[in-house]
Amino acid sequence: MAGTKRYGADGPPQLVGKCRPVSPNERLGWFRRVRRLTSRPGAWVRRVVCSCGREDDFRVLITHPFKPLFSRYGIDLGAVHLELACHSCSSEFVVFDNQINGWNAVIAGERSLLPPDYTERVKASLHPASCLCGSRRFGCLVWYSYDAQPDDLPPTEEDWDEAFGWFAAWVICSRCGMAQEVADAETA
Repeated sequence: MAGTKRYGADGPPQLVGKCRPVSPNERLGWFRRVRRLTSRPGAWVRRVVCSCGREDDFRVLITHPFKPLFSRYGIDLGAVHLELACHSCSSEFVVFDNQINGWNAVIAGERSLLPPDYTERVKASLHPASCLCGSRRFGCLVWYSYDAQPDDLPPTEEDWDEAFGWFAAWVICSRCGMAQEVADAETA
């Protein structure tokens, strides 16, 4: 593993160019409300930003993690799926799906076991998040835990960005500022 790549530095491939670092002051403001320790080694915390530059105008689409979507080895499984749609430019992108992203899905090969119509099943089960104030416009903060030990890393560096063990995301209402966790999944 003699290369220049640093484990956990780049974050997941689906967010390349779609996020920015969170400043220490901004992080304090967010995390007074969301109560998740993000200063551990391996924590990759970012604010999601649309390609149009907006970071507070997302419609948030999520699945119910305990609603069965498919079966593997006779066990019904759901999905933790987070998708954002920008109200300003209509851009849509997937931030996370525990059946497609993360250590088990990629490194352990579990995504190769998904049914062929998995994407369609997820799309059919998505529902929009809303705030108690009635708003459906949010900013989004993501946390990926790159917590593998050096000896446990995949042999090829190109797999390192998917070798995270935990994911969580919070949204903050653009109208009232209320925070809510919308996704939380162990991936290893």
